[in-house]
Amino acid sequence: MTYQVNHLPVLTWNALGLNAAAMDFSPAENLTPPALTVNHFYGDAEMEADLSPAAFEARLAALGTANEEEAIVAGKFPIYAEQSFPTGMGADADRLMREIPGTGLTFPENCRPPKHITFRYTIPAGGSSLARLLIVAKKGSDASVLLYASSEDAAAFGMQTYVFLEEGARLTLTAVQRMHRESFFFHDIGGWGEENSSFTLSKLDLGAKTVYEGLNHTQAGTGSRFSADLGFLGLHGSKTDINYNDVFRGSRADGRMYFKGALMDGAEKTFRGTIDFRRAATGCTGDEQEDVILLGDSVVNKTIPLILGEEEDVEGRHASTIGSLSDDMLFYMQTRGIDRVHAEELMVRASLAGIADRIPSDDIRCGVNTAIADIFKVEGDDEA
Repeated sequence: MTYQVNHLPVLTWNALGLNAAAMDFSPAENLTPPALTVNHFYGDAEMEADLSPAAFEARLAALGTANEEEAIVAGKFPIYAEQSFPTGMGADADRLMREIPGTGLTFPENCRPPKHITFRYTIPAGGSSLARLLIVAKKGSDASVLLYASSEDAAAFGMQTYVFLEEGARLTLTAVQRMHRESFFFHDIGGWGEENSSFTLSKLDLGAKTVYEGLNHTQAGTGSRFSADLGFLGLHGSKTDINYNDVFRGSRADGRMYFKGALMDGAEKTFRGTIDFRRAATGCTGDEQEDVILLGDSVVNKTIPLILGEEEDVEGRHASTIGSLSDDMLFYMQTRGIDRVHAEELMVRASLAGIADRIPSDDIRCGVNTAIADIFKVEGDDEA
């Protein structure tokens, strides 16, 4: 079945097919729930597992995340009009996921767990699995959550994560994908931040052959903060499609989105990144940067950064740096006994290190570093 996902918030010339992505996902007749393990809970954090689809949807509706239409900017495509809680992949992702049971995680007022909470999703070989998670951080809470998805063999896994932050709440969310290199993976995220809230997101995609990433974070309250760092490594023959939107609806908010990755020969990546200043978003600052290393001649890289504005008293910036390792850099490495494959590995490690170092779990962080080394070991063997 084909789902239209990762829509741009405003239509553009579509010769390169950037307005949206067609995601083909035909799960097995009977979906297999992923094996989920959760580490010990600390403090007063509350988890409700196996929420029915109706109960999950009721929880979302009760949050009151009204999706108001734009006031001034003409020509915007109403991709989120059907979503009361907007996500990056859009309404079709909701249609795919709405019959899936979910998990609720709530941090009560002023809850400050001393340790991160880890959700480990293990996908069975050859299976198709879906999972939904709703994280609610109440007023004044401060917490950290780690999501880790992996499979030993080819499999398909899709996640939908909602984050709702009340006034003054702080949440650090780290997500790592280490699926088998023939796997299919998508992660759809919707975020909402009230006054003086802070949402810090770090993500790493390593492994899956087909990846769809979507995020829509609404900075609804005055003085809210949002920070996103996404790292990715596209393998031979892989396809990565990314759509991140930072929507400003409250005044004096600050948001930044940084994307760092590498694409090996034969890899394909499409990136959409939008900073969207809505009416009343005065005094807001948005920053978006993308750095991509091309490790081959047959790489397909498409990038479309957008800044949309309904207010004048705003500051928006975006930048992209895309290119291969220079001959001078490779020659410098070779004079010190470092061949091309190891030079590329060093540069990729350096690019992703800032994100990998934030993984709060020692064994997952070490596994990420091992996975990168193993990927380049295969490349080195192939060249030999």
